[in-house]
Amino acid sequence: MRLFFEDCVRIDRKLYYICQDYNVFCSMDIDSGEINIIDSIPEGNVRSWRLGAKIVQWRDKLFFAPMCADKIWRYDLNRKEWKGYERKPLDNWTESKDMFQAVLYKEKIFFIGSFYPAIIVLDPETEEIEYITEPYKNRIELSKETSDCWFRTDYVLKENLLYMASCVDNTVLCFDMDSFAYSYIRVGEDELKFSGIGWDSGYFYLSPRKDGPFIIWDGKKVVRKITADVDNEKRLAVFGGVMCLEDKVIFPATFSKNTVVLYPKDNFKTERTDKQYLFYKRLDDETIVSLEKEGTVEITYAGKIYSHRTEISDRILGSYMKEKMQYKGEKLAEIEHETSSSTLGLFLNMI
Repeated sequence: MRLFFEDCVRIDRKLYYICQDYNVFCSMDIDSGEINIIDSIPEGNVRSWRLGAKIVQWRDKLFFAPMCADKIWRYDLNRKEWKGYERKPLDNWTESKDMFQAVLYKEKIFFIGSFYPAIIVLDPETEEIEYITEPYKNRIELSKETSDCWFRTDYVLKENLLYMASCVDNTVLCFDMDSFAYSYIRVGEDELKFSGIGWDSGYFYLSPRKDGPFIIWDGKKVVRKITADVDNEKRLAVFGGVMCLEDKVIFPATFSKNTVVLYPKDNFKTERTDKQYLFYKRLDDETIVSLEKEGTVEITYAGKIYSHRTEISDRILGSYMKEKMQYKGEKLAEIEHETSSSTLGLFLNMI
């Protein structure tokens, strides 16, 4: 059984993550690839989907941005305890696919609304919560027109300024993490929309949300546009963002099979690879993690590359899920069927 995930953190020689298809919180040993199930978020049932997206570590605690969960959840690694932080309901909140992103800055965690119309600032020391709604007031109608979220998972933090690319128009949000002042900067033609943003210490790179070129931007004007030559017959969100490495910029494909690699030092030459990713990100100065959609996780850590499968036996996962469901008094659905995330073997082990 493959346990997919959309984000992770590294603590010592382990990755920690919440699964995409199940409410299962796991660790993976970087050296061996061994997966251990730790627990489940108290909210919902064990079969809940995408409860947490982004994970932020603060000291010995992990905070989960609520993708489909109602609360912001915190897990204490030492005490092995959960705590939930309620979010207040806001006007124009769809209560769906809420928050893709969270950023730790000066001992505070900023949870960025994707469909939730606010940035939530949580002080993990005092547990005080502040809501910043101003940057979203002009976004509401745009998202209604496009049926899309405002922001996805990429960001660039330069000193005190947070940059995030808009999915609903041709702007980049520039947000001051100290004063909470903000502005939207227009980039390129009006019809453009973006799925992610990266920075290589020289230029910003913007990936197209659906159709459109890759944009190289110096923060003031567009320096170059490069055609996104990919197969996108279904006109879905092609790219999952931007990943800047030392000598290349990677635009990881999601729904398309064509990840695009850009070489800035070689006159912005491009090449295509037949790989699809759930995510591709830098965790810290010495750790890069990517997860391919077929289940291979690649970890670059301290100069070495580790490749593992995100697999756990149906027996282990089924036993864990059965135990959790019995503990909470849950029952299997009246009709069960085999899917990519619910195999026949898993079902048999649950019953």
